Amino acid sequence: MRKNLEAKPLVSVGFLSGLNFGSEGCREGLWRLSAEKLKKEHVNFAMIVGGLVDSKSLLEQLKSRLTGVTMDARESVTDNFIKEIVEHLKKNIPKLHKLKIYLITSPAYDGWIGERVARGLAEKRKDILLYRSGGDRLEIKQLSRILGAYAPKKGVWMRGDYYDTPILRVLKDEIKRSTRGIGDMNVVGCHASAIFNPGDSSDVQRPYLSLPAIYKIAETRTAENQIGIRILKFYSKNAKEAMVVTYNFKDLVSEEWRLVQTPQDSSAIQKMLVDTIKARGPMTIGQFADFTGFGREEIKRELELLIKRRVGKSWPGIVEDEVSKRYYFEASWFHEKLEYPEVVCDRTDSIMAFGCLHAACKHTDMKFFRDALPDLMLENNANILCGAGDFIEGLRHDLMVKGEVYGSRKYSFNYTYQEKLAAYLVSQVIAKVFRARMNPSLKFLKSDEQEKLKDAILEALPRFIYIPGNHCEWTAPLGFSALSVFGIQLRKLVVEDVLETLYRAKLFFPNVAKLVESKIVELSQNESYTLPSGLTLSNLHPYMSRTKTTSIRPQEMLQKATTNIVVGANFHVAEAVEQWEFGMGQRVCLQVGTIKHRSGFEDTKLKTVDFGVGFLRVCSSKKRIMRTETAFFGTPTPNLEEANNQVLDDFDRRLGL
Repeated sequence: MRKNLEAKPLVSVGFLSGLNFGSEGCREGLWRLSAEKLKKEHVNFAMIVGGLVDSKSLLEQLKSRLTGVTMDARESVTDNFIKEIVEHLKKNIPKLHKLKIYLITSPAYDGWIGERVARGLAEKRKDILLYRSGGDRLEIKQLSRILGAYAPKKGVWMRGDYYDTPILRVLKDEIKRSTRGIGDMNVVGCHASAIFNPGDSSDVQRPYLSLPAIYKIAETRTAENQIGIRILKFYSKNAKEAMVVTYNFKDLVSEEWRLVQTPQDSSAIQKMLVDTIKARGPMTIGQFADFTGFGREEIKRELELLIKRRVGKSWPGIVEDEVSKRYYFEASWFHEKLEYPEVVCDRTDSIMAFGCLHAACKHTDMKFFRDALPDLMLENNANILCGAGDFIEGLRHDLMVKGEVYGSRKYSFNYTYQEKLAAYLVSQVIAKVFRARMNPSLKFLKSDEQEKLKDAILEALPRFIYIPGNHCEWTAPLGFSALSVFGIQLRKLVVEDVLETLYRAKLFFPNVAKLVESKIVELSQNESYTLPSGLTLSNLHPYMSRTKTTSIRPQEMLQKATTNIVVGANFHVAEAVEQWEFGMGQRVCLQVGTIKHRSGFEDTKLKTVDFGVGFLRVCSSKKRIMRTETAFFGTPTPNLEEANNQVLDDFDRRLGL
């Protein structure tokens, strides 16, 4: 948990995976871009977790070199080949000032040749330390915690649609094999995905994340989708509350041909030919003629002139493929010379999200929600609060008889009072955030400056976006709209809190109710909402059960939704999943857990819950997500029964019960 937005983390670790040197997708420009990002993020050290080289491609190249070589000379040729690679990597893997780079190879992806290259590289570069192939554990002394970093030991036997499947397989194999277990926080490389799970409800019961690749993905071995880097920031010794930063580079790679610039003194025809390749890909002379309208002989003459052009900083050169007779840009320039531009994010959305509050349930941690959640919003500068359904526990399935719901106090916790309790809890979060943000400016405001006062109130009030869940919908058969009492009570309480704050400062604003109404937004399932940045958000609460592979539900929500950001709940499982798509670019689903510590139903199903709330900060440019920060917060309140009774007493007093 950070003390404020500018707080320096106790430890910050940068992660790269899938450099894939030797492959067609190798992009050394991404290595340089990654290094710049890691420097700006002030990481304490970096790790390369698998995929230093592409063993398949290098073995093919080695095979070609060994053709016709005698048995006695084969080892010498192999050594020289590996030395060449080591020298190239020594020179071109960027240094991070005086920081260490820890290197772990993957037997499945790097193979024996990658391990030999890694050993040679570690001998040549004192800043690179080679750790155990396939995975190792590092002690982070500042935290007294173990960081586990793992790469696949075995070849993947089949492709899968779900990002978690290969990650969990690597971690489960490590648990079975190892006598030491996995780390307090665990990172898995090589699979080119970006998931983050706090771990309690998963099979491995430890937090874990997967890593994007930093090469242009050409072959799908599992479910590769992400190009970029990740940074793990620890603001406390609680590994489950670490912050994960993701940089998305896939937009840059998808547009890399557009970075090509025709030499300045090129003719108009030459510029048009280059622009045609940039827009449509490799072309034959006949295709050029069809798309440009120029004659074939003229096109051929201009192409020959372009082929003779010297390769430059922004000009890769053009070559002709002898087999297809198509012209395209020289591939080696993209491998080694291409420089990717810095993308400046000019918009930021900061979201704190929760789901499955289950007000009136005996297992709900009302004190955490009421008292800790607003502090988390303030510490992380979250200006949006999302509620993804199940605000009440409900009465179906004999929940009150089974002792899951609080019984009679001065009243019975029927649907009306459950919704009123949920409204009270949410209003307290909004009010605490509002007061903390409003108080510093109160002494500078005057009642006769209504526009300034209005702007200050709107700036201090967090935006609350919510949907009902299946438990909320249990009122429908009784003839009542879900959360109707909740909505009315919430607005009433928030208006009272705002008026009280203004009254104490001797300020008056006549339309507080209208301002509050503008900040409280009820959506239907999967309804799109446009955020101030221009990005779109939707909330989903699928009426489904959880699965063993935890990324299935977030991926299904991303498939169902048409928005940049999806906040989902219902499974009492927390996981953040990022996914890149051609039309929208990077998208993210923040699936949040529950405010319950447990439930009788889940106990009988041998299930554990992910307790707490989720945080997502999205930095974007031109409505494209370029950087995200995700975290899950949830420190359970001790003495839950005593703490809940205290909250219920406060609720009684507030409502005059």
